[in-house]
Amino acid sequence: FADGGRASQRLLFPLVLQLSPGEYALVQELEGLLARAGFEVEPFGGRSVIVHAVPQPHPYFDAERCLREMLTELTQGAPPTLALVGPTASGKTALSLAVAERPGGEFISMDSRQVYRGLDVGTAKATAAERARVPHHGLDLVEPSERFSAGAFARYARAAIAAIGARGRLPLLVGGTGFFLRALTHPIFAEPPLPPERRAALRERLSALSEEELLRWLQALDAEAAQRLQRWGGRQRLLRALELPLLTGRPLSWWQRHAPPAEPPLRPLVFALELPRERLNAQIDARVEQMV
Repeated sequence: FADGGRASQRLLFPLVLQLSPGEYALVQELEGLLARAGFEVEPFGGRSVIVHAVPQPHPYFDAERCLREMLTELTQGAPPTLALVGPTASGKTALSLAVAERPGGEFISMDSRQVYRGLDVGTAKATAAERARVPHHGLDLVEPSERFSAGAFARYARAAIAAIGARGRLPLLVGGTGFFLRALTHPIFAEPPLPPERRAALRERLSALSEEELLRWLQALDAEAAQRLQRWGGRQRLLRALELPLLTGRPLSWWQRHAPPAEPPLRPLVFALELPRERLNAQIDARVEQMV
């Protein structure tokens, strides 16, 4: 462990980073805080630093990106955004109402079902009384017949966060749809321009193929994406993964690694609620009875 903080992992090949004057001064000032976060950083001449160890990573961790974004937010004084996540009936709404009322916060729902108008029973949308206590965003956005993707949520949420911040209030992301939060913290790459005519013609041709045939095509063009989508895919995702290699000459996995993100990543302060299984099951049962 790094100085009593989070688990740390030494790098086989240390990173050498060139920092701005403000970033370099911040690294010197916050040396102890960075160590507790899992970073081992030392000066390396001029405004360069060498990174020997980083927080113990999860599968999507990028050490250099993480450190640079931490320094950027600290030097620029990025406005805070909170996120409260957890399973169904874990108490997110009650806790977030209490939190939001104190600093003058506003909700942004991260629930993939509450965006649909008319789907009130079964989704536990905020009541009229709860909406009167704290302003709510992200509810009743589209009709049930319309598609609402994680990317669409990210665009909506970024605009809402900016508007809430401009009013001097605290944005509070609340919900259990992990893809929605990830669309903000790990934004997808900036999509290359795809000629509309060629895209439409390709979609028409691929529409005649079964999912099994689409998967075989993808295995030949992008084995990495095919392996992932074989388990978590679906027709729409398979079609999307085939468009890029067939229209750009480069597979989806290449674009994900090399293309810049469409938007800068959001770095909210995330709180996750966890309850004992027995208590959570009892609260889910009580919610079902209440909604029925």
